[in-house]
Amino acid sequence: MRAFVTGGTGFIGLHVVKELIADRWDVTVLYRKTSDLSRLDNLDVQLVEGDIVDQDQMARILSQGFDAVFHVAGDVSLWRMKNDLQNQINIHGTRTLARQSLKHEVGRFVHTSSVAVWGLPDGTINERSEKKGPTAPINYMKSKFYGEQEVLACVQEGLDAVILNPCHVMGPYDEQNWSQLFTMIHRGQLPGVPPGLGTFCHVKDVAKAHLQALYKGTQGECYLLGGSQASYLDVGREVAELLQVPAPKQLPAWLLAMSGQYAELVSWFTGREPAMTPEKAALLSHDVKVDCTKAINHLDYEITPVSRILEESFHWLKHAGYLS
Repeated sequence: MRAFVTGGTGFIGLHVVKELIADRWDVTVLYRKTSDLSRLDNLDVQLVEGDIVDQDQMARILSQGFDAVFHVAGDVSLWRMKNDLQNQINIHGTRTLARQSLKHEVGRFVHTSSVAVWGLPDGTINERSEKKGPTAPINYMKSKFYGEQEVLACVQEGLDAVILNPCHVMGPYDEQNWSQLFTMIHRGQLPGVPPGLGTFCHVKDVAKAHLQALYKGTQGECYLLGGSQASYLDVGREVAELLQVPAPKQLPAWLLAMSGQYAELVSWFTGREPAMTPEKAALLSHDVKVDCTKAINHLDYEITPVSRILEESFHWLKHAGYLS
């Protein structure tokens, strides 16, 4: 059985690749010229260079015949200066891959979407909750929503696709997502933690859910991948304890927002992505509560306690040299 994986050199994608290999799949991983392939050195995979926004390249690759496509690639930036690139990848790239998968009749298309498609909702959400991504103040949420809609449009034309919506994913090999919480606290760059709450899931649980979606998911269905709920303040304190540094203090949401606005203003002159942005401040100031009963019942989805997720993340970041 042959699987094609986008984003296989990244955080979630790497774990999906490992799960596929363990399940004896022949895996082909898409990479770009700028991709770091070192993590794949000891893995039995085929590599193919290409760009998901290039229709001709995707047509050539998918014409080789695949039993499954895992579209894990995505741009997770929370900095508005990258919005155009983010839209190209998350919307247009997803459209290209889904359309070519439909044309070349792949067996099943598993799309890694995000809880972000629900925007900044009130209360606990499930798959039936209104998706407010299009009206959210964060471009990432908008782009993931519209990318998901591209997949669902292809489902209406016959694509056998299943959509996964992970929450705050943490774990080994995370270099630019929630791992920033560790590095910011370690370097003293986090001015404080707002009174928000998140739903955290282990990357290995998310990767296993991708295979379960392949085998057990229902065509056209979305599955929220939730996890342990914890306040950002409690998470920050636990991270600080692991780092053996002073714990961050609670910060009013408006003050964190001002910090993000100032940092973004500075970034216009430096050209470097700031550690805090208005988008990050908005996300950290909001509660993300998720009911993932559907994934538990239908995909045998498992939930790892947040304390264990943080501990494993810490040990990997330390070993990888990010906390030196």
